Order: sequence, then C-alpha cells, then structure tokens
Amino acid sequence: MNDVWETKDGRRRVRRDPPTIEEAVVAAQGLTDELKEQVEIVAALMEITAEEARGVVLRMGQRK
Repeated sequence: MNDVWETKDGRRRVRRDPPTIEEAVVAAQGLTDELKEQVEIVAALMEITAEEARGVVLRMGQRK
C-alpha cells in the first residue's frame, strides 16, 4: 500500500506494509503466556477467525 502526501517540497510517497500473521503471533506471545489469550489477540489484530489464529499460534509454538 502506498500513501501520497503533499508537502512544501512536493509529493512524497510512503510505503506501508501490513503486518504478517507471524508478527501478530510474536506480539501476542509478548503480551501473555496464555494460549487462549494469544489466539484472541492474533484474531483481533489480523481480523481472522479464532480457528485460523489458533492454528498459527500452535504451529509457531511458544517461541520467545
């Protein structure tokens, strides 16, 4: 995704990359050790179902 800003020096484009699901899992693991809460955090951050989030959280394990 790109945003274009008009500045006094001209147009500037800013690139924005959405976070990956793996980054969401790492963030959730940093917030809590509870698996159920990690799943809820990932599902909320990535706007996916709890089942999808649970699969990724379990696959990534307890990496810290």
